[in-house]
Amino acid sequence: MIIDKVDKEIINIMCKDLPVRKDLYDYIADELKIDTSDLINRLQKLNKEGVLKRISPIMYHYKTKYKYNVMTVWKIEDNCKEEFLKKLLSFDMISHVYEREVKEEFDYNMYAMIHSSNEEDIFKIVKKIKELKGIISYDLLFTKKELKKTSPDYGQILKS
Repeated sequence: MIIDKVDKEIINIMCKDLPVRKDLYDYIADELKIDTSDLINRLQKLNKEGVLKRISPIMYHYKTKYKYNVMTVWKIEDNCKEEFLKKLLSFDMISHVYEREVKEEFDYNMYAMIHSSNEEDIFKIVKKIKELKGIISYDLLFTKKELKKTSPDYGQILKS
């Protein structure tokens, strides 16, 4: 799919803080100097092509009841990764799952971020995950303090 200049401008404005208002798409179209119907059509096209995953608000979970967060790191046998991944994807409280390259000094290959309103629920999930075969080792890295959490500046990325 070719992303033209207008598509890039749409992506850029959609990634910024937007006002809460009932005519949001009209507002965005006005900012971009395009018709609202053109904006909607382009957003639908970008979504269909997989460029935009979704349009949704971003919640600051620290300002809600979800104050407990842990990055779990797992060393999983290669032949067990698929079953392990299926299990992780089944938990609503797991927001991020990654397979990463392994380093000799930190040899975990799978990562998952768990969020909860209490520590007890985190340990319950970890206990269920630990029942899977192929786990060589794991560790829990609890968040001490969120220092930065932003999306990339897609406006800058898309300029290249």
